[in-house]
Amino acid sequence: MPQSRVLLQKLLQNEVLTELEVRNFVRGFRAQEEVEGQWFDMKAGALLRDPRRNEKLRAAICGFANAEGGFLLIGYAESTQTFDGVRPVNNKQPEQWAADALAQLAQWIRPRFVRMSVNGVEVLLVAVDRSRALAFCFEDEPAYYLRFGHQTQAMPPSLVADLMLGRRARPDLRLTSVRMGVQGVHDGPHAGTFQATLAVRFENDAFVLARRTRAGMVAWSPDVAEANMTGQVVRSVEIVPPPEGLGGVRLPVWRRQHLMTVRRGAMGAPQDVLPFDYGTDDLRGWRLPYFRRQPTGSNDPEERAQARGALEVQAALYLLAEDTEPSWWQVILRYDERATRQLGDEGEHHIRFEPCVYTRPRVSLRFLLEEEPVEFT
Repeated sequence: MPQSRVLLQKLLQNEVLTELEVRNFVRGFRAQEEVEGQWFDMKAGALLRDPRRNEKLRAAICGFANAEGGFLLIGYAESTQTFDGVRPVNNKQPEQWAADALAQLAQWIRPRFVRMSVNGVEVLLVAVDRSRALAFCFEDEPAYYLRFGHQTQAMPPSLVADLMLGRRARPDLRLTSVRMGVQGVHDGPHAGTFQATLAVRFENDAFVLARRTRAGMVAWSPDVAEANMTGQVVRSVEIVPPPEGLGGVRLPVWRRQHLMTVRRGAMGAPQDVLPFDYGTDDLRGWRLPYFRRQPTGSNDPEERAQARGALEVQAALYLLAEDTEPSWWQVILRYDERATRQLGDEGEHHIRFEPCVYTRPRVSLRFLLEEEPVEFT
């Protein structure tokens, strides 16, 4: 159990903390063995001289009460890594000031205040348990706060409404970047394939922990066993089969193309993503075709473009957390044989992604016309 959780339980049970316990706890914080997190925060003694000290104290304690409880150590300056101590506020001892500042929360919480000497100066500990009902502060209007990881955030009205109505809020996953790299090339006399990986980065924009988050993709790929696609996935994407023949041009036919799912590497595992934090995933095993440029006697622009070998691939990428519906993104890749040499370092020149909120993403593969650029501008 984290030391912060141990100290919190002692404070809530009215046990006496020793100076050595507090010093060792802060020493662990300095060494990053214990970081500010879900159950504790530190504030410099200068907080008591801040004109908004009452509001800041209420926000911090309200955030703890609406989460899992926690305690605040006032009198330690992180900037100098020293105990700067606490002093009376308007002729009130620090614990009396804190009690008065938190009086408006009395219907929800029963905080405990401990003033003690550490390294020759006095510090103030303010501990609070999880509140049974949603607590709020009286500022210009009711303000709700919630502690997530190492930060306290003001709750948006939508989350407050969900919590009051007993509905479970869900994480909000947003794709922030996709980079493509080439793992290996399998050459042939007229064409070949290369195996690609996508490095995906995403963020959780909600106040809710995204549990067991993972990324995945639905795409066309040659020479793979047809995937067992679930009905949910099939209904979530618009599937456009690739062409089955190229009108006599000496390039492969597409009868062996299969719809497949692209998943993380074998060593990867779903990850929990904290609110307002980011996660990453690597999608491996996607085999894509590429073509050599070949002369053709045809004057047909489409056949010339096919011989040129420039393709546009559209794939459906999803982000999925435990007990949530997937959020879908359209990934578009344009490339030719020359692009395969660039993708390792300049993958962003050939790939783009956009969210699909109201429409289904498309899974397709087509040849570009000669006047269509391979790279995105």
